[in-house]
Amino acid sequence: MNVAITGANGFVGQALCSYLQQHKLNVTPITRTPCVIDGKPSTTISDFKNPQQTLDLLQQHDVLVHLAARTHHTNENGSECLALYRETNVENTLAVAEAAVRAGIKRFIFLSSIKVNGNQTCGEPFTVDSPENPEDAYGQSKYEAELALQTFCVDARMELTIIRPPLIYGERVKGNLAVLEKAIKYRIPLPLGSIHNKRDLLALPNLCDLIYVCLTHPKASGETFLAADGHALSTPQLIKLIAQGVGRKPMLLPFPTLGLKLIGKLGPQAQIERLTGDLEIDIEHTCKTLDWVPPFSPEHMFS
Repeated sequence: MNVAITGANGFVGQALCSYLQQHKLNVTPITRTPCVIDGKPSTTISDFKNPQQTLDLLQQHDVLVHLAARTHHTNENGSECLALYRETNVENTLAVAEAAVRAGIKRFIFLSSIKVNGNQTCGEPFTVDSPENPEDAYGQSKYEAELALQTFCVDARMELTIIRPPLIYGERVKGNLAVLEKAIKYRIPLPLGSIHNKRDLLALPNLCDLIYVCLTHPKASGETFLAADGHALSTPQLIKLIAQGVGRKPMLLPFPTLGLKLIGKLGPQAQIERLTGDLEIDIEHTCKTLDWVPPFSPEHMFS
């Protein structure tokens, strides 16, 4: 099988290229700038909207995994940013899909986001049947990309698989998890000991394994899969696991959750919501449809 991967130099892309090559698949990493990924030079494309250049790159491939995207940043939201997200996450995605059809690609795997369903849950986990309710520009752009792909792929008769992951973690992770890890290493007191939330995460190796299954599984065609480790964690539990992984004892201090939320209203509201709120994901549909079980637990990942 020949697999093309866009965004191959990203956090997910590098791991996926390595994982698939370990499973003896022929992988073509596609990036915007030249680089070497897992010992293999990437194939570069400067503009996904260049139909001939994209078509040439995708010839002789069976499956395309589209990871290239404008990723979410906490300081980017609102109508002024939506156009930027749409350009990369909707327009470029559809341009790649159009080239994939002309190149004879049989299956298109699109990495979306659980943000299509929303930023948090309230007592009930998200399921595959939960309504879409994107709450920020990034989630909205991913939702619009899903809709555009579903319409296009049906008409073009190209198989489509959509995966909606939550926060992905692993080696070289950035963002809030990297900040927490740094705080733990430097023994900074964290006033998060009183939080009793439930958040589902996704280990990078679990995502790679799920994508690997979706490459060939006959029941993956036309499906949307929610992805997670299957073990929701509270923020204190997550901090303890990170501390275990770096060989430190966390300095968790009790502090009223309501007080943290009030602090969030003064500025870092999105970060506080992620630390205190729930985001539960039911992956029963994914597991049953694909006969798949996440191979790695959070405890294993941080050990």
